[in-house]
Amino acid sequence: MNTDLGCLPDLSFALISDRRALAEALYRRLTTPRGGLFYAPDYGDDLREMLLARLDDSALFAWKARIEQECMRDDRVDSVQADLT
Repeated sequence: MNTDLGCLPDLSFALISDRRALAEALYRRLTTPRGGLFYAPDYGDDLREMLLARLDDSALFAWKARIEQECMRDDRVDSVQADLT
């Protein structure tokens, strides 16, 4: 069993495990800018960059690939499929 400190939604720091721990880890991974952690320069890809970006089909395809690749970097993830519209 994987146990971690939860921090969503209110920084309560309750102990969480299993799917909840993985979900929060992926959330942090997808909201941390690449290079934002000095000790892990290859960690993260901040999805919030998409909010104001112009997204055509090729941009959506590129973001889909980025999301899937970033999630696959977590050893607990066996497969992932992102859907963007």
